[in-house]
Amino acid sequence: MSDYVELHCHSNFSLLDGASHPEDLVTRAAEMGMPALAIADHDGLYGAVPFFFSALYLVLPVSVAGEVDESNLKKRRKDAALNLTSLW
Repeated sequence: MSDYVELHCHSNFSLLDGASHPEDLVTRAAEMGMPALAIADHDGLYGAVPFFFSALYLVLPVSVAGEVDESNLKKRRKDAALNLTSLW
């Protein structure tokens, strides 16, 4: 069993940034003996439900996060680039 926990994992719901289905991420983390896993998709929580229920089935503690890209907000500075990530 590993002590490593990935806290910034992107699923295929993070367009152009992640490739794996949330269920596959949970299954692989359990196979590798990871004690927990967190998903942090871009600009939405679309993968949270399948991620959570897969983890519930495999009894793997999980955390769900949303990574908000500041450039998508209407009031922004043109020279600023900021990503905000919040874990729940």
